[in-house]
Amino acid sequence: MTDSWVLKLERARKHMEALDHAVDAFIEGEPYAVGRELQDEGAKHVYRFAKYTEPPPEIGLKVGDTVHNLRSSLDHLALALAHKGAEAQGITMSPKEEAHIQFPIVTSSNDFEDQVNNRGRLKYVDPAAIHQIRSRQPFQLGTGYSQDRVWNIGELDNADKHRKLATAGCVVHGLSDIVVPPGVPHPEATIPPDGWGLGAIVVAYVFPTPHPEVDVQFSPPFSITLEEAWPPTRPIHDVLSGYIEYVNEYIAGPLADRFL
Repeated sequence: MTDSWVLKLERARKHMEALDHAVDAFIEGEPYAVGRELQDEGAKHVYRFAKYTEPPPEIGLKVGDTVHNLRSSLDHLALALAHKGAEAQGITMSPKEEAHIQFPIVTSSNDFEDQVNNRGRLKYVDPAAIHQIRSRQPFQLGTGYSQDRVWNIGELDNADKHRKLATAGCVVHGLSDIVVPPGVPHPEATIPPDGWGLGAIVVAYVFPTPHPEVDVQFSPPFSITLEEAWPPTRPIHDVLSGYIEYVNEYIAGPLADRFL
């Protein structure tokens, strides 16, 4: 019988496929268009969204389905490790003990010790496995824990269950990959930090002198992003598929290979 943590991980991949289809369908509908306006006698070329459509809530729902199964795979793995440890001691776990088992995701060493020693999150788990789990905790990054993949998985799952849908937005790529005629200096690109929306500036190209006749052939590709994830400017597929493979290759896989 396939372990439940493996089934949960496979389910996360299935939801990821459904998410990819939803994102592709949205992008293929051409939800964005960009228009140009000239300022400073043509020295400044400002590109704004002439058309902008927010990603549908369906995408946020599918993100939630993906991260929930991914987070659940870690909890199922923790329970499998606990059962293995209990069996090695000739103990049958009670339903109450099972209910306390959970894969900790914490931001300090003290919180980890509390989860393990006081809350029974990893009761009966092999001490070497606990040490391995500890080595993959967000607090290992210090104050940069918000960039940790496991931390992001937990936060996305908690938000989806208790607060709100994941926020899908857009990102524009290739803003520096523009073409200008020979002899025309390459402009400086300025990207405003104010976010996107109808009429919002995507990018402004500033030439040293006016060049109103120049068409920089600006036709950038767009991707859907996940604002709550890290990094927030990468395509949603790259971020979530990276989370899935990280869990499989660096957490669940090694723990299962050694301790199950």
